Amino acid sequence: HMIKKLLECIMLDIIDHIAISEHRAENSAIGNNMQKVLLYIHKHFKEQLELGDAADVVHYSPQHLSKLFHRTMGITFKEYITNLRMNYASQLLLNTQMEIAEISREAGFGTRQNFTKEFKRFYLCSPSEYRVKNKKLAEKTSAY
Repeated sequence: HMIKKLLECIMLDIIDHIAISEHRAENSAIGNNMQKVLLYIHKHFKEQLELGDAADVVHYSPQHLSKLFHRTMGITFKEYITNLRMNYASQLLLNTQMEIAEISREAGFGTRQNFTKEFKRFYLCSPSEYRVKNKKLAEKTSAY
């Protein structure tokens, strides 16, 4: 009877160990797949990028990637791309003389109207206002 209990305990320990190992491997695979997705996004964010495109990279359904992305990153796929594009566009506004329509295309927004609408929602001012305000701020800062 005692040997049977001992064997049951050993078997339960082995099962727990296997379950923990599988969980770690699954989390590692998820981590690797998220890295692949993020690399893909950073490489292609200037293009028309859809959730399905990124899901194809790791052979997930768009719905699965959407849930996993939000759980892992804390924001949606679309919000992540918008943040990336906005950061890029703001750098172009401040560091180039490119026209706003050109920046909108270069940063992946397509039309100037779409870009301006998104930009105002994100920065609470138009791209032109942002450029003027921040260039003045940069000039004041460099004067000191």
